[in-house]
Amino acid sequence: MRIEEDHSEGRCEVHTFVPTMRRPVRLGERYVFDRLPLTDVGYLDIMAWPYPGLTPAYGAAADLSWSRRPQARPRRLLGPPSAPGLTVTEAVGPGGAVLARVVARRREVVRRWEVLEPGGPGLAGLPRQIRAARGRDGPWTRLVRAGEPVPVPEEDFEPGRLGAALTGALTGAPTAALGAVTTGERGR
Repeated sequence: MRIEEDHSEGRCEVHTFVPTMRRPVRLGERYVFDRLPLTDVGYLDIMAWPYPGLTPAYGAAADLSWSRRPQARPRRLLGPPSAPGLTVTEAVGPGGAVLARVVARRREVVRRWEVLEPGGPGLAGLPRQIRAARGRDGPWTRLVRAGEPVPVPEEDFEPGRLGAALTGALTGAPTAALGAVTTGERGR
């Protein structure tokens, strides 16, 4: 998956790839608020900052009673016109990192997500461990990052190259001109 974010221009593009797909697909805006394939984590949950189409809901209540982060600052955001009835409620830490999030559509909770163990220095804010659940009362799934982030060269995101590049990077096989996908303007 590749997320290209440009906060200054309010633009974000998400390209996703699942091994059963013939080629990567660019997601339309309303799908950015959905789950990643085969997980309870959403595309929005792994972005470097909130999706540019979200707007603050000043004065709106933000219930994070389920979160393990009562000291965090609550923030509530409203979805774009392409996702009517969408609200995103977040627990934001002292450095501005999102520590927990609830995504709801028309007041029905779709997904909850929370950092259980933050990442170490140099990991661009990527947590080591999170928990995620579908719905308001769904069971929690714990996701643990077993290794360090693996850089994949930008040119390997082209159709037909991504699978081999990821396999090579994960097995430690050398790849030509290995370069990191940066965080910030490029997603994680």
